[in-house]
Amino acid sequence: MVQVPTGCFWMGSMFQQDEHPIHEVCLDAFWIDRYEVTNGQFERLGGVAAEKSYRTGTNRPRTGVNWSETWRFCESRGARLPTEAEWEYACTWTR
Repeated sequence: MVQVPTGCFWMGSMFQQDEHPIHEVCLDAFWIDRYEVTNGQFERLGGVAAEKSYRTGTNRPRTGVNWSETWRFCESRGARLPTEAEWEYACTWTR
């Protein structure tokens, strides 16, 4: 996991109607996984999903997990899913 620092950014889009208006969002620092959860990690940490991953191999990213299954997996790790604003900010932040 990496810590994304406190900061502000502009969220929204002039080009997509459902993302109006553009507005400033300020966030406190938070932690986020740097890489996708692998099949091996998902299994080792007790992840449960109705579908099998369509990517095979222990070190491949885990796929076929719905929101509820993902939420439970994060909770079991003492973590949580990021908010939409946290996700957008983390995607623009580079270290």
